[in-house]
Amino acid sequence: KYTVKNLHLFGEIAHQYTLKGSLIQGATIAFDQHLSTSIVYRNYHHKYNAPHATSFGESNEANNEQGIYIGANLNINQKINIVGYADFWKNKWLKYNIGKQGYGNEQLVRFNYHNKRKHSAYLQYKQEQKPITQSSEILSSQIRTTQEWRLNLEYYIQPNFTLRNRISYKNVRIKDITSIGTYISQDLIYKPKDKKLSFTARIAIFDTDDYLSRIYAYENDVLLQFSVPAYQGIGVRYYLNARYKLSKQITLEARYAQTSLKNKETSEVNLKHKIKFQTKLSF
Repeated sequence: KYTVKNLHLFGEIAHQYTLKGSLIQGATIAFDQHLSTSIVYRNYHHKYNAPHATSFGESNEANNEQGIYIGANLNINQKINIVGYADFWKNKWLKYNIGKQGYGNEQLVRFNYHNKRKHSAYLQYKQEQKPITQSSEILSSQIRTTQEWRLNLEYYIQPNFTLRNRISYKNVRIKDITSIGTYISQDLIYKPKDKKLSFTARIAIFDTDDYLSRIYAYENDVLLQFSVPAYQGIGVRYYLNARYKLSKQITLEARYAQTSLKNKETSEVNLKHKIKFQTKLSF
């Protein structure tokens, strides 16, 4: 890596005994205190094998991918911020659910607003296009286009109480097939600094046509755990996390979650429950 004035260059090159290598090169430029940009180029050979790699890319594996990423960060003022990126990539060899050489792209733009100790919000739009195999023939791939809007609002009622709302809308198209998903949630967060009891709670309503339009949402959990479930079908889900500091050495935690799913054909409602308990001992 190398830095000169407002330009920062970085990169990495790796080769194996097969002489099949991978590289990633990038640069970040800060034009002034308001605008900064970044560009990253990667080229991972399809025979390069690094099981524990976590390199930058569309997939988690550092192989069979070539692409370029361009991002920007614009600070309008102390309260308003706009971020966005565009990513273009291609796979030169077969991948899971992709029966031939594939091309894909992804774009995102987010408008952030933050008023310290009062409220914050962001509006986000994301689009992705990537190939996917929809039949048993290995070379029969279609383009899947995904568009998702998200509106997130946070209200700081008191130093200890926070309300969070989220609305998501997702549209997925594959040729003549369209799948739509919607999601609405309300969170209540209570985290006092000097009190023994704290908790987080959520109720979410979702309606998706099928698995294609599933919507992912991060959920709070007990210490050292988290979950990002896929909301699909028609239903309601809520959970409650509670933490109580019994003493300096002992902390008790519990989590209860329930999902109510409606069967579209029979209109029957299926309930799923999940309970967790955890005790933390500090010595």
